[in-house]
Amino acid sequence: MSSPYKCQGTTVKGQPCQSLFAGPDGWCARHRPGSDTGQPAEKFHRGVRPGDIVELETIEDAQAALDQIRRGVLSRNWTAGEANAASKATSEWVKAWQAGLTGKVVNELQKELAARQQEIEELRRQLGIRKVGS
Repeated sequence: MSSPYKCQGTTVKGQPCQSLFAGPDGWCARHRPGSDTGQPAEKFHRGVRPGDIVELETIEDAQAALDQIRRGVLSRNWTAGEANAASKATSEWVKAWQAGLTGKVVNELQKELAARQQEIEELRRQLGIRKVGS
């Protein structure tokens, strides 16, 4: 899929840039003003900044983060590398969240099973039923 924006920059030879991946500002990543000034990338970078990082505490936070990533890509404020890294980090958090949730469910089921086994043993004693093999 190509962008509707063509870069307004020029090549080293003075030819118009042929990149079709310019942002709404009319510049590709290579020709965007400030990208070759030797300034730290943070000063000119329109993508992720440390303050943009969302703390994930709930699955809803992860969904919101993925939506933020999607909007950042569509608005050309996030590079593909940033979006991939952020999506991967969010996906890994979701996996850990699911594993934690699964662990909680397993613990609850183990407790429930132990309680039921105790009830069965109590009923066996009351009815005078022996375990098979005892």
